[in-house]
Amino acid sequence: MNTGNSIAVAFDAVATIYDAARPRLVPCFDRFYGTAVRLSSHALRNTAEPDITDLGAGTGLLAALVSQSLPQARFTLIDISADMIEQAQKRFSSLDAQAAFIVADYAMSALPQDQDAFVSALSIHHLEDCDKQALFTRIFDALAPGGIFINAEQVAPEPPAVMADALEGWETDVRAAGGSEDELASARERMTHDKCASESAQLEWMRAAGFHNVATAFREGMFCVYSGRKPA
Repeated sequence: MNTGNSIAVAFDAVATIYDAARPRLVPCFDRFYGTAVRLSSHALRNTAEPDITDLGAGTGLLAALVSQSLPQARFTLIDISADMIEQAQKRFSSLDAQAAFIVADYAMSALPQDQDAFVSALSIHHLEDCDKQALFTRIFDALAPGGIFINAEQVAPEPPAVMADALEGWETDVRAAGGSEDELASARERMTHDKCASESAQLEWMRAAGFHNVATAFREGMFCVYSGRKPA
């Protein structure tokens, strides 16, 4: 089984229960996702009908949150897990939002072109570092002039040697938020697919891909939201 298939299987298995655990497994949930939504709505506030692609969209959580502040937006949701995309379709069926759904490995498949924004949450860290860098360049090329890329991501601590401390702190926060041992065990299993890179490395890769105004808007523990713009 290749890496992409194994990730699809891991997330297919939790598709119907994934959302319920999010606020516990991401203890800074409101500020984490809220920052990504705020960046999106601010960047696209003057765009009449923005085209937004969500990479690794999962159950459509981030895209749905963005749609609340940008109801005129058109969304393309891409995920490698067919079961997660099925949940996203169910979520969007009750929303007054335009959306298309694609089951694909975005690291290998063609990206929608001339997008006003690419967004992603807790997905790109599954790629090898070289594939992250290649993806950033492909996103830059697929953006319309002036477009924005927003990544709400899980990042590696600096220096890497403190990863054990970061994970211990995360587990403490999850338990404090009401997370169960079963939820933690399931999350740890999915985290065997993680290939997290540091915040500073990813910001540098963004600049190397051509992005301007590269900056971090939120950081707490392993959770980070950063963005960059394609020059107009």
